[in-house]
Amino acid sequence: MNLPLFDFSRYTSLLKNRITILSDDCWGGYIYHRLFLQFYSPLINIYWQKDAFVKFIQKPVYYLNKPLEMEREGNIRGGICPVGSLGEGNERVCMEFVHSFCFEDAKRLWDKRRERMNFNNMFIKLGLDASMEGNENLLRAFSGVKQKKICFYSGETEVEDVLYLKRFEKFVRSGSRVDTIKYHDYIRNLNWLLKSVDILKLLNGEKDFLRED
Repeated sequence: MNLPLFDFSRYTSLLKNRITILSDDCWGGYIYHRLFLQFYSPLINIYWQKDAFVKFIQKPVYYLNKPLEMEREGNIRGGICPVGSLGEGNERVCMEFVHSFCFEDAKRLWDKRRERMNFNNMFIKLGLDASMEGNENLLRAFSGVKQKKICFYSGETEVEDVLYLKRFEKFVRSGSRVDTIKYHDYIRNLNWLLKSVDILKLLNGEKDFLRED
């Protein structure tokens, strides 16, 4: 498995009680790949506007029981990805299928992975840039989410389940040739993230998942 301090019992827990990761970017897909798990979530290779994703995670069961509708068709020659939506009226949220060349392909994968979901074991991941306007409202809304969750945030805050990894600062100061890397990219690189976070503990809902000082 090649995970730091790999714990077989925690891993088998995820196998027996399959975990549905709802992520605002490709992070969920990276985790499934690294853990050799099937995609138990339709949110794979999808890009979200942050406010749309935060709205979605307020009522994930509601949205995931709605049919996926097309908002825009993709155009591979024009570099345009398809866009889909869930919900109606003021409840509608949109997402971009950045790795699909047409909506039909995106919907086929969505429906296939949607059938594998485990509504009883969902984990939500959000990432926010501390310099972005409107973060206070997004963090406040995130704090009310009931499922297991984590928000990786590029600043420090006292909001529960919102995390800034200080190892990032050491990494940037280390003189590495990638010292211009953004916090967002640091989080998505699992080789770096796993030095700070015990991913099996995190996904299983344990609170002592931090490895760094």
